[in-house]
Amino acid sequence: MKIGKIIKSTEDTVYIGYNNGNFQKSAVENCEFEPKIGDIVHIYEDLVVKLEAKNSAFIYKPKHKIIRIEDGLARIQRNTGDELTIPIRELNFQPKLNELVEIYQDADEIIVLRSKEKGINWLLLLSCSLIPIVLISFMFFFNHKKQDKEAVSATTEQVSTTSTTTTSTTSTTTTSSTSATSSQASIIDTTAETLRDMENDGTLKTGQLYRFTAELFRQEDWGDYSGHFSYLNKYYNIKVKASNASIAGIEIHIDKKLTGGWKEGQIVTFTVKIFEDSEKFQYWVVTEATPNTEPSTQKDEQVSEQQEIDAQAILNGDFSTVAGTWRNGIGHEFTFDKKGLVNAGNINKASIGSDGSISFSISTGATGYGMTIYPAGATIKWVDSDLSKNRIIAGQNAPHSSKQVYYKVD
Repeated sequence: MKIGKIIKSTEDTVYIGYNNGNFQKSAVENCEFEPKIGDIVHIYEDLVVKLEAKNSAFIYKPKHKIIRIEDGLARIQRNTGDELTIPIRELNFQPKLNELVEIYQDADEIIVLRSKEKGINWLLLLSCSLIPIVLISFMFFFNHKKQDKEAVSATTEQVSTTSTTTTSTTSTTTTSSTSATSSQASIIDTTAETLRDMENDGTLKTGQLYRFTAELFRQEDWGDYSGHFSYLNKYYNIKVKASNASIAGIEIHIDKKLTGGWKEGQIVTFTVKIFEDSEKFQYWVVTEATPNTEPSTQKDEQVSEQQEIDAQAILNGDFSTVAGTWRNGIGHEFTFDKKGLVNAGNINKASIGSDGSISFSISTGATGYGMTIYPAGATIKWVDSDLSKNRIIAGQNAPHSSKQVYYKVD
């Protein structure tokens, strides 16, 4: 008998991970239950049985940590010291800096999950250490006060007066402190994209309230919180869309009762408070949510600002709708005129994808490269990009960084 955990599930296959980092595949029909990620299971030959006993735990031994997040990639330091780089789009969670993860792999595939291991509660440890010191100090003070009771009785009235003054001063100080706290808790209006950037560069303020409006996203990923931060156990995880997280979305935590009737694509205005656990991971916890009851036109308005790309005209050799200069985040440029590329090769073999993208090959002497034009709203599957704008990717290989995506600059 082997004990494992379901780490991935498809329509016909479940992936079962073991605490040594290996995993095996099994057909869904071998499960006598509806498999879900995180289920602890027994494996009897080909039969997979869900383990219900609460005292039978699955413990993942290796410890790996996310050490960098940039350009749509997460860099993970293994416990062996070497590093693994994986596209964020291949993860089923939104990675956070310094977060612990579990890595499972076989000869052909690597699966990364968020670790549920709890960190050391330093606050609790410190409190336990201080309790004996406080008790000893109190006993010493109590005995000393009893011995000197007669000596201090004459000054009782003076101490009472001083205490009253101190109480008044403390009350004033408390009022000022409350006022300052109230001022610090003011709400900052922003966007989901800005908050995501602040979280990645370390400028997101713990305890601060932020308000933003976003579209509900990836409803199939919504579910109860399951992680090491016990404060969030009463919350429900949902995802919202952001242009700098167009594939995975951004995870936020909310009272499930507030989400009744919500559907993917709906626009909601959120007020979130930033919480931090003992390991300095930050979480967006919703304090207020207001669904937009009017049909959303935000995306349509953003897309309408972009010139519509005439795919059929391009296939016929007329590039007027993409004419101008296109530049990526690295500084590379392409320029189109009505006839095609200017001094960048000859275009041939054009085709239109099901998402409206236009792809063609470009010959430059003895070599060449590929290029694809994505109209606003179409997703580039390899990297995050701004869906509200027309975009281009080009090269001999698929892009691995959002900086490689070209946008029109004139």
